[in-house]
Amino acid sequence: MRHPPLARPRQISDEDILKAVRKCVFHHGPSVSTVCIAESIGVSQATLFKRFGDKANLILQALLPDERPAFLDLVESGPCTDVEIQAQLVEIGVAALAHFRKVMPRIMALRQAGNDPRTMLSHFDVPPPVRVLMALCQWFYRANEMGQLRCDDHEATALTFLGSLHVRVFFDIMMGPSADGQWQGVRGTDQHHVENLVNNLWRGLAPDGGTS
Repeated sequence: MRHPPLARPRQISDEDILKAVRKCVFHHGPSVSTVCIAESIGVSQATLFKRFGDKANLILQALLPDERPAFLDLVESGPCTDVEIQAQLVEIGVAALAHFRKVMPRIMALRQAGNDPRTMLSHFDVPPPVRVLMALCQWFYRANEMGQLRCDDHEATALTFLGSLHVRVFFDIMMGPSADGQWQGVRGTDQHHVENLVNNLWRGLAPDGGTS
């Protein structure tokens, strides 16, 4: 008589664990127990510690931002000459906002858990915020050299652009939903926000001084 094969033990990847950690931290806060995290994905605490050493490192690895934000592909490949420069800035801004909405809650949770910013950034050869700022500075420099816009201070322009995006995300996170369930954050969609931001900046960036 042939017996059915034994079921293989469930295999769970490190990324599956880190996703579960993020979900638990965002729901319960960074003080969430490893018991709660382990139970949420059906593994033992020993599995968590075997993979990541201790709770502090588990939380850190789950919440650290990506070393290379995906929207940098848009920044580093441009600007191009066959698409209106304002439209390119809007595309970059919308993609950057999506990234910041993912990253900022992680950074806030890491700070709440007691992680020093210098310790967090020491895990990267180039800290992600520095990488983003440098890439955007170069984008404005190239656009200026190509005559697509007028930009005397690339870093100030990049910081102004990024700062307006960060503030929108921060405001939405801090305000949260109202008592009636409606969002109290900045009005309008991210697309609308970035379009208005670019339109306002363009008055100072346009090659002709914004007269057209």
